[in-house]
Amino acid sequence: MQVEVSAEYAVMVTERVLNASNIIEAIIRGPATDKLFAIMRYCNLLVCMCSHVRACRSVSDSVC
Repeated sequence: MQVEVSAEYAVMVTERVLNASNIIEAIIRGPATDKLFAIMRYCNLLVCMCSHVRACRSVSDSVC
């Protein structure tokens, strides 16, 4: 009986609580949202900087 109850409980929790929609909602609207978006902005800045450096290098290589 315990195994059946545990299996049913696991199914219920994964379908109703730990589903992708609830997890994404928690990430986007949870208490650490500001930190998440700060990290995303920082990563975006790094990507832009790397792209700029690569562009500058390709221009300087073609000029020299």
